Amino acid sequence: MPKNQFDQIVDNTVRRMMEFLEQAPESEQPFDSKKLSKREQLMQYLQARNDPVAARQIVDTYGIKGAVEYVETMERYLKGVLSDASEHTEHVE
Repeated sequence: MPKNQFDQIVDNTVRRMMEFLEQAPESEQPFDSKKLSKREQLMQYLQARNDPVAARQIVDTYGIKGAVEYVETMERYLKGVLSDASEHTEHVE
């Protein structure tokens, strides 16, 4: 059974919308998210660091590889912050 004119218009519109969406660049930052400072990121990480539910959410959001990269990055940053604090404390004494 042939499609009526309305069905053809809907099909063409959907096809054009899909083509448009496929050509649109992907955002580096998710919609409605805000950029956190390194300090804010570290505070957020420390809150989730020993929380199995939060750890699972990180894996669910970023996948295993992304979660491992995130943890490695945050641990390096934490180590740097602690090292800087230690050096500063040694010079103050």
